[in-house]
Amino acid sequence: MHRLYRRILPALLIVVLATGCWSNPVVPESSASSASGVESPVEEPAAPESPVPAVGEQLHGFTVTAVSEEKMLGVPAITFTHNQSGGTVQYIAAKDRNRSFALTFRTPAVNDKGLPHIFEHITISGSEKFPSPTVYFAVKNQTFNTAMGAVTDDTWTAFHMDSLSEEQLLTMSDYFLDGVFHPLVYTEERLLRREGWRYELSDSDVPLTLTGTVYNEMRGHDNILNAARDNLLETLYPGSIIANNCGGDPAHIPELEWQEVLDFHGAYYHPANALVLLYGEMDYGKFLEKIGGYFEEFEQKEIEVDDGVIPPLTETQEATFRYPVEKDSPAENASVISYGIVPKGLSELDTLGLSILSSMFTHESSPMMAEVRKVFPEASFTAEVKDSIAQPYISFQAEGLGEGDRANFRALIDGALETMAAGIDAGVVDAALSARQFQGYFMADSSMVGYRYVRNMTADWSRTGRTDYFNRFYDGLEEIAGKVHSGYFEGLITKYLADNPHSAVIATVPVPGGAEEKAEAMAAELAGIKAAMTDGEVAELVASTAELAAWSSQDPPREMVEQLQAVQVQDLPEEVRHYETTDKVVDGVRMLTSESTLPKVGFTYLYFDTGSIPVEDLHYYKLYSQLAGTLATKSHDKETLASLTGRYLNGFALEATVVRQPDGSHRPALAVMWRSLNEDYARTVELAREVLFATDLGEIEGIRAAVSDAKNAMRNSYSFNLDSSIMARAAATGNEGLAYSDYLGGLDYYRFLLEAEKLLDSDPAAFTARLADVQKRLATRQDAVAMFAGDRSAIAEFEEAIGAMYDGLSAEAGARVDYAAIPRPAGGEAIVSDVAVQFNLLHAPLEQLGIEESGKLDVLGNILYESYLTPRIRHTIGAYDTIHSFGENGLTLVSYRDPGIAETYEAFDGMGDFFRSLDLTQADLDRYILSAYGSASMPRGDLTGGLMGLLEAVSGKTDLVREERLRQMKSLTVDEVHAFGEVMDRLSSGGVRMTGGSAAVIEQNRELFDTVIYFNQIA
Repeated sequence: MHRLYRRILPALLIVVLATGCWSNPVVPESSASSASGVESPVEEPAAPESPVPAVGEQLHGFTVTAVSEEKMLGVPAITFTHNQSGGTVQYIAAKDRNRSFALTFRTPAVNDKGLPHIFEHITISGSEKFPSPTVYFAVKNQTFNTAMGAVTDDTWTAFHMDSLSEEQLLTMSDYFLDGVFHPLVYTEERLLRREGWRYELSDSDVPLTLTGTVYNEMRGHDNILNAARDNLLETLYPGSIIANNCGGDPAHIPELEWQEVLDFHGAYYHPANALVLLYGEMDYGKFLEKIGGYFEEFEQKEIEVDDGVIPPLTETQEATFRYPVEKDSPAENASVISYGIVPKGLSELDTLGLSILSSMFTHESSPMMAEVRKVFPEASFTAEVKDSIAQPYISFQAEGLGEGDRANFRALIDGALETMAAGIDAGVVDAALSARQFQGYFMADSSMVGYRYVRNMTADWSRTGRTDYFNRFYDGLEEIAGKVHSGYFEGLITKYLADNPHSAVIATVPVPGGAEEKAEAMAAELAGIKAAMTDGEVAELVASTAELAAWSSQDPPREMVEQLQAVQVQDLPEEVRHYETTDKVVDGVRMLTSESTLPKVGFTYLYFDTGSIPVEDLHYYKLYSQLAGTLATKSHDKETLASLTGRYLNGFALEATVVRQPDGSHRPALAVMWRSLNEDYARTVELAREVLFATDLGEIEGIRAAVSDAKNAMRNSYSFNLDSSIMARAAATGNEGLAYSDYLGGLDYYRFLLEAEKLLDSDPAAFTARLADVQKRLATRQDAVAMFAGDRSAIAEFEEAIGAMYDGLSAEAGARVDYAAIPRPAGGEAIVSDVAVQFNLLHAPLEQLGIEESGKLDVLGNILYESYLTPRIRHTIGAYDTIHSFGENGLTLVSYRDPGIAETYEAFDGMGDFFRSLDLTQADLDRYILSAYGSASMPRGDLTGGLMGLLEAVSGKTDLVREERLRQMKSLTVDEVHAFGEVMDRLSSGGVRMTGGSAAVIEQNRELFDTVIYFNQIA
């Protein structure tokens, strides 16, 4: 057994919790408020301890078919099979009050029309029992839940919900069960038009448009990296459903017809093709009775599901694909080269082994990574295994190559495979195994263990039909750990990858100007369709466009929403969980610790003051935070260092950031974080200090590679995560601390990276001297903060060892720099990038709006999202979704994957009138309070929760502040809701407006913006 695994697994077995493709979003952890979780979620009795049933026992039409221990949690896992329908239910009896319910079906992508994905959207949009097209958002925003959503992957679709209330979860499960088995779409074809695709005409004199929620979602998903993946699958699996796009190709989504949707439901939405997962502290009998009531409508039958497996190819396939991009996009060295291999006869154990092996290929000390750095120094390289399909594959991909590099890239990979088959460095193997073991270990400490369990188990069940994923995962790790010294991973390369003819190497090549040509062709096609319509057909489409908008904007009946509400506001407690902490100063360093019950491991988080770094050196500082750990140090070459940090410093990261102070100001700091085993703690401190202060800055090629990686990452960010980029820019307009952060890592930093490439060629000594000055300035203990969460023995190890981090460091940080002069982004700004859709933003800081941070904002945001933004912007305009962030940094709204611009800003302008005229009773308001309360009271893991408490303490937040936030939510009145209309007026009239999107649409709305930035023209 591998030595690290031997130490970790016993702890895993005794842990007891104290408490891919396309999706409708669940509540992310980042959206929760600062509350760390209520001590007792609702005033309902805990579920009685039920004896574990025996195999063969009957209950509510189910038979217990398996009982085992879920090794990761040390709790029973019980499998039930429905006698009549053949449906499967598994219950994981964890002592966790954040309970989960998930319902999954195998759903093959039978074509590129997006059937699985569109039907996922349709399923949650009403049913026979709940016949309202807008009830889903009411359930999500007006019940006491901590997460609710749906996900479609290559081979499965899952519907998932969490709640701190057992009764609420039971009620919500009825909503999803009725939706999947009795969807409203059988009587409402309009759901396909709203969620899938439709032609629209708001007036007979305007151009015809093509829109739809999923259609626009997938247009937003369309980028060169995703296109490269699709192209690789098309080449690796010719004629197979694996090559189809489960989310839907925008070019083919408009081919989908209503009858196909109904046929798809009839073929795959049957209990025999379903898995229900229950997790947490509950009376599972109640859920079995509810589930059985739906399952008993069906007779057991064989469900034919095409798994896409094809006969192995006999020779490597080669192909080149063209991808349209904006006219100013780079073409030289901007192609994506993909090399995929499909292993033949891959066993289950070796599937796991290959997944671990893939991380070794990208390890900094691997021969493969070394060759990529040498031959293609400016490329971004990845290697990954897709193992959730019946015929897994591994892909090697480089972004930033030339079209003619295809053969060289394949030869490089083949040569590196041959080298690694002859022997892999033991440190690389150790680091890869350790990372995978830590990943599983800390999953039990997350705030949404049930949700994470569901995602992993669902993907595995869809492929294997089994429900013991985690047990097989850990048994497999143990078996692999026992084989590593006998050439196990080397054998995988020889057996499955080397000289494998079932492979493909392709190039996906950008075509500048292609995006404009594509947009023009679509406009011409739509104009032709409209020109061929009769006056009567035009009038009919204008009428149906208005009718669909009205239908999608209706509120669900109050009695229907009340039926789905299982918890009352008066049942909600206001006490938050208190984490015991200590706070003291030792040798000038502020030390905070929080005691956890999670054994054997700890979480370290450090702040080093960076307030003395001159403005002109801030980008060098940002770069240093990214390259430290990738270069050699004075004691270790970079290969050895990479192995050691992978082995000892789990999740090691450096982040240039700002720390919010109790008075609301922000202090610049370098955050350093890692997770570790207690017994290794002194070694982790030694390594972390070495990376921070002893990085060797003489390795020019390594620095050049770090600059290239950072530049490529930013290019991707301004295409794939454009919403986050403009949100950061908007927040920077009204806050000095956030302006510092945006300057540090936004467009100004991108300009610096482009210049850095030139400076490294012209004067590398001067460049590294600037980096060395930053390194020296970091070596200070002034205003340093050291935080640690772990059990009592871990805290003792921390207190004994952490002093070595600060030995010899200066007690002075130098003169404080005034960062007020840092330039801030302007309002009225648009950023053009390689995207086919828009992200439209409206933002203002709280001070400008004349309001203060309050828990009431969480409730008001939910009201706005469900009752106004969703019907106006998602259902009517056709944007995929909207983002609302109402918190200490201000009020921010973003339309996400939006087909237009002007219509959305017009909708934003109507928010004030919406609040003033809202027909709302206190009972209605109470339901919104429930939802906001659920997000705010979501429990955190024991270790992570303790660390979050420490971070909040540094910012001046206490348990009393968090409790007051909960009381504020409960105190919101209808009059205050109506009065919030004035705040919305100030937001729409004086707030910052920013848009990120395509050149064609931004130019069509050019008069709305003071400034247009073409990202690809930045030089």
